[in-house]
Amino acid sequence: MPKSYQFWVWLALSLVLLGVAILAILSYVPIRGFQVQEIVSGSMEPALSKGSMVLTRRDPGDHYQVGEVVTFRVTTPVTELITHRIVRVYVTPGGVPVMETRGDDNSSGDPWITPLGAVVGKVVWAVPVVGYTLTWVKTQAGFLVFTVLFFLFSVSYELTWLFRYSWQMMRRIVIPRSTGTEA
Repeated sequence: MPKSYQFWVWLALSLVLLGVAILAILSYVPIRGFQVQEIVSGSMEPALSKGSMVLTRRDPGDHYQVGEVVTFRVTTPVTELITHRIVRVYVTPGGVPVMETRGDDNSSGDPWITPLGAVVGKVVWAVPVVGYTLTWVKTQAGFLVFTVLFFLFSVSYELTWLFRYSWQMMRRIVIPRSTGTEA
């Protein structure tokens, strides 16, 4: 493979690995209100298919409207993140703004009423299939493989550069040949 192609292949793979790393970080830590989530069920099909990755953005004023797709926390036996469409927003007699939600593929609404404060964010962008990669990278095995690959790509580029530079420097050094007439 020509040297220029090797560089571009290395660059492309490095950018993919860097992108996955950034997405993995965004799935744990919101940055400027943005957070990444994976769709783990088919309840939002056809709008969001299973395995999609969604980018959500938090609305600081909790101004969510009917028809918007949001990711929110629900505490059932465990706390989990759900991404569904808002079907109703109202204020309880106690003055708490709440919403009712439903998955597009579900025939009935969700069995819970969620306070707007539990919303992680409104879905602003979705990419099919990428969520599978993100889910895998979050496992122990996926994290280990990803870290090793990232390390190998980083080190391989540096070693390649180092060997090329060393080879060029060695070719510039002129070693005098023996003529056989030394005393």
